[in-house]
Amino acid sequence: AGMPGIESSSGSQGSSDDSYPGSAAMSFQGGYDGGRFEQHVADRELVNAVLQKLPEKYRSCLLLYEHEGFSCAEIAQLMSLSPSAVKMRLMRARERFITIYKQETGKQQH
Repeated sequence: AGMPGIESSSGSQGSSDDSYPGSAAMSFQGGYDGGRFEQHVADRELVNAVLQKLPEKYRSCLLLYEHEGFSCAEIAQLMSLSPSAVKMRLMRARERFITIYKQETGKQQH
């Protein structure tokens, strides 16, 4: 069962390699935009700062779901929780993230 998956992934890998330079070329079509890059870095730093302020139980659920792509059922199994507990933590994590994000962006503007 593993061999066909390997063959198909190597076949698709070649096609994604072919499209990657084209998409990279499109990104830089208008030339290098240092301001946009700096803003992206600043945004990422802000998101990381906000995540660090979340309680661990919320941060871990949010990262596993949003960044790593785990399902609620998978997170529940990993963390020894019920799927409904994971959904509640995700909801609270998002609410707190938004509140902290707004506080942080308000600080930066003043």
